[in-house]
Amino acid sequence: MFGDQFRASGYRLTVSNVSALTPGSYTMYVFARSTLTGQFTNASRRFIRVEGGAMAVDLPGNGAHATGAFIVAGWAIDADAASGPGVDAIHVWAFPPNNASPVFIGATTPNTDRPDIAAIFGSRFLTSGFNLVAPALPRGTYLIAVFAHSAATGTFSQVRTVTITID
Repeated sequence: MFGDQFRASGYRLTVSNVSALTPGSYTMYVFARSTLTGQFTNASRRFIRVEGGAMAVDLPGNGAHATGAFIVAGWAIDADAASGPGVDAIHVWAFPPNNASPVFIGATTPNTDRPDIAAIFGSRFLTSGFNLVAPALPRGTYLIAVFAHSAATGTFSQVRTVTITID
């Protein structure tokens, strides 16, 4: 692209101890020194290290109000699984006020395309989205708990909660 004088201008770095990094978001900086000016310039690349699971409940939002049936939607992954999103079931429960017995809302599987999640975690997580229509509940404030079942461990290894009010 820039001519033969730049043929040997590439670089490569192999990080051999990635497991020493805790799961999370990182920014890697690379500094290049100009042989002409002696000045350094930098470039950065953001990356995320995933180990085990990650998930989120997008709907309903925490503190939302609903009347009648409502949608429970989000995404869930387990990077420890051999393939696919790594989560093979989603179970949703509603915990009513006053410590009454929880109500099973329903079950589904992650099978909805989430290009945003695939862009962050990799293409194998494209179908990590889930959607479930929750039936109407009696009036009150509920803790909605969404459990993700890991295909790797065979357990419900993740849970996320939101609080909603049924008007």
